Amino acid sequence: MATAWIITGLIALLIGIPLLLIVVKSKPDDIGLTIDGVDPNSEEGLHGSADAVGPKFVDKWFDALSSRPIWQLSFGYFVCGITTTSIGVHFVRWANSEDITTGTAALAFGLLSGINAAGGTGGRAAVRSFPEEEFAWRCLSLRGLAFLTLIFLPGDIALWAFAVIGGMSWLATVPLTASLTADVYGVRNLGMLFGLANMSHAFGGALAVFLFGWAFTNWGSYNVPFVVGAITLLAAGVVCLSISEKTNSVRFNRISQSNELDSGSVTAGAS
Repeated sequence: MATAWIITGLIALLIGIPLLLIVVKSKPDDIGLTIDGVDPNSEEGLHGSADAVGPKFVDKWFDALSSRPIWQLSFGYFVCGITTTSIGVHFVRWANSEDITTGTAALAFGLLSGINAAGGTGGRAAVRSFPEEEFAWRCLSLRGLAFLTLIFLPGDIALWAFAVIGGMSWLATVPLTASLTADVYGVRNLGMLFGLANMSHAFGGALAVFLFGWAFTNWGSYNVPFVVGAITLLAAGVVCLSISEKTNSVRFNRISQSNELDSGSVTAGAS
């Protein structure tokens, strides 16, 4: 086991860090791109988009707390934490309860992770075709369907069905939540606001890990927790649909900063 951890650490150091330095850039111009929604040939595109603000952009992060989108995003991420962290901890134990070996369960979870890499990348390309809140709803609903396979399909089939269906949406909500937070509130306070969403993700995960374990210990089955997971995913999808990107996002609702500053209304805005 110690050897496995050493190998994992070496991979992170020798492959992960160089990739981070090569791939991750600080600004869109570093890779020849412009901020979403800006025509590079327009006056705004030629001279930058610093003057562009959205209807809910805030100067202070706590001003965002008086508007609904941050709570809607945090609820969606709370449910994301419930469903991903619980599976990360309990998936192998569930498989064992279905007479599936630990090695096979680990292999299935590896497949889920691999599909997740493709699903997350493909999803970000597909999101250009429809509003981001609709993409979030699709991701959460798809994950809810994956949870239902664990209840209604035989264990050996459910294992692989969950890996494939769940993998297509597993962590696609992470960049989506960050992107929506930036589009609604601006990048100035993105670190703090996305940090709050991450905190809700951690709380959801911690609560779910405990309750899933309690349920299995007392009832000998994960069926009830999986049903709860599917229901919360459906609820989170509905909440995400109500965010209304076209009303709240700078991508669709751009305001001149100079005009807003003159009127003193660059705040969180109405709910």
